[in-house]
Amino acid sequence: MEPLLLRYSAVCNQLRRRQRILRIADFKEIFDDIVSYLNNISFNKRKTDGMNILTTVCDELASLNTFRLFDHLVLRNHPIFDYIGRTFEMLLTKSNHLQKISMIKPEEDCFSSTSYLITQLCLYQNDLVELFYGKISTEIFPVTE
Repeated sequence: MEPLLLRYSAVCNQLRRRQRILRIADFKEIFDDIVSYLNNISFNKRKTDGMNILTTVCDELASLNTFRLFDHLVLRNHPIFDYIGRTFEMLLTKSNHLQKISMIKPEEDCFSSTSYLITQLCLYQNDLVELFYGKISTEIFPVTE
């Protein structure tokens, strides 16, 4: 898994430094490989390895101008974001019951990283983007008729 995460980090670094034009297909291919790996890891390694992988993905995405990536439907609907979302829900539930359900270090790191990614996405959500708001964003609807 290390080579896959290194490749993902290298792609993110290139995008961050604008060294080359990255295609959506580059991210989709890496995301596909990560999802495939997550689907096939053994049960014993799933919890910590899966959390570490999602932590890395969220950290890298949050450090980029992520919002422009989400302007592409292929990435926005990718299964990796289902993994991130479901993991965040589970960790959020655990964090609400901190006294009863303790979190291990990889879970705490993953919770922090996914929270930060979601925060970054919310900061950019205020910009009008047609894919989020649709074509109706320029229309004003009457409150009453």
